[in-house]
Amino acid sequence: MFFQKLALLACSISITACGTPVEEPTSEPKAVETSESSTESHSAAPRVEKVSMVEFFDFGCGHCRTAASVVGNLKKDYGDKLVVEYHHFPLSARTTRVAEASECAGKQGKFLEFHDLYFENYFGKTDDRALRSVANAVGVEDASFMMCLNSGIMKSKITQDKVLAQKYGVQGTPYFVLNQELVIPGMLPEGKFRELIDGLLTGEATQ
Repeated sequence: MFFQKLALLACSISITACGTPVEEPTSEPKAVETSESSTESHSAAPRVEKVSMVEFFDFGCGHCRTAASVVGNLKKDYGDKLVVEYHHFPLSARTTRVAEASECAGKQGKFLEFHDLYFENYFGKTDDRALRSVANAVGVEDASFMMCLNSGIMKSKITQDKVLAQKYGVQGTPYFVLNQELVIPGMLPEGKFRELIDGLLTGEATQ
């Protein structure tokens, strides 16, 4: 299958992730099992106009910090051909608090700004003073932000992301799914991501 060929592009690369998996993790990208894939087999797939990337991440994961930079570069270069969807998979209570803070910033349209600045300049800091500093730096209104954070209203959003993570079999971070088909259970070099994205856009697997 096309996606199995794409998965082979990264099989010789060491995939790194944060977290302690309950089960032995896979060592390479894999295609998600579907009823259609079990009855049809193709060596290529139609080219697509856009590639969707779902990322599960934890604000305390060093590999997610690397991913933030890599995905940022990919978004700049691919433009509207790459659509990234972020979901939380916090590995501790402290980073759950950071996740909630990012969603409170998101209520004011500043989720991505908070996400990027936190990883760039505030990584490892989880106290409310630091979270407030990130929010203020990206232009979030302070009183509303703190009211949101202290209310715990965003706990339900984090729970929803965890439920979705279970559907995808997430055990560590970062964890990527391209076009709802190709699973990447960890971090890859930027060049390898580009090969996979290009393969999806062209409908061809690069050897």
